[in-house]
Amino acid sequence: MKKKSIINTHHIIKELKKSIKDQNGKMLQVIYNDNNDNSKIFEEIAKKNLISFINFGPNDNDIYKKYLEKNKININKTHPICDSHPNALGHFIIADITTKWLTEQIKELF
Repeated sequence: MKKKSIINTHHIIKELKKSIKDQNGKMLQVIYNDNNDNSKIFEEIAKKNLISFINFGPNDNDIYKKYLEKNKININKTHPICDSHPNALGHFIIADITTKWLTEQIKELF
């Protein structure tokens, strides 16, 4: 069942990208998943379809961690010890990082 879901997701993303391209747009993907296997699946789909992406998965490229270090924020302030989901501060940080990334992506278009 999981393999069929992956194939369907790949097909949907490919068709969506084609539709966006037909309208002179560029597809961008933000991946936020607390499951490494799922994050890797979305990364592979993005790479195969030449889609720019940012990943906030458990093994991302340290974007979140670097943000915390730069701003001297302890991860315990953004994620409760008993839960891997971000709290309000964590969501704010993710939004801030995503906004900056999207801004850079848009600048590249012009």
